[in-house]
Amino acid sequence: MRKQVVDIVNNRYLSITQVFQCLHLAPSMVKSIVDHFDKEDRIVFKPCGGDRRSKLNSEHRIFLKTQMEINPSITINELHQNLLERFSDLQ
Repeated sequence: MRKQVVDIVNNRYLSITQVFQCLHLAPSMVKSIVDHFDKEDRIVFKPCGGDRRSKLNSEHRIFLKTQMEINPSITINELHQNLLERFSDLQ
């Protein structure tokens, strides 16, 4: 969709108003897409956020599975508390 917006604005010489009416998008969204393309020559999203890798290692996962096998009705809060008590490297 972002590529379509940029193509319509740049190749068909339509205004932002015409584009958002034609594609039924919010005017601010169309303007933002066009501005980012004009300024940074990019269509795709920039990566957002930080490192999303899991903080749990295999030992942590085994511990959690064992806890759930021992007590199938254990709550998430209890699992979390047990995990923190058992492994001081997690916070």
